[in-house]
Amino acid sequence: MRKTLLAFAILVFSPMTFAQTGPCVRVDRIAKWEILDAYTTLIYDANGESIAFVNFYFGSTPDLRKGTPSFRFFSPSICRYDDVQINGKYMTRIEEIKLVRKQ
Repeated sequence: MRKTLLAFAILVFSPMTFAQTGPCVRVDRIAKWEILDAYTTLIYDANGESIAFVNFYFGSTPDLRKGTPSFRFFSPSICRYDDVQINGKYMTRIEEIKLVRKQ
């Protein structure tokens, strides 16, 4: 029984649980960030077209409405659960990326 519980705990809490899921956005496509609320942004491409809503983890993200945040990414694209550095000092995580539907 203990081995079964241990195996289940390892499976549930392993780093693969937080593997990239859902849509990702290449960082080089992002030209502008619009702050919508304390933890949500809307990103735009160079043509001014909206790409996606990006929601940051509320527990470790500073209020994005205070000042002009700068973002540092550690890979060429951003995906759900990726780590992000804000303003050169706050480490946080992307909770969700929702692509903007185009008609």
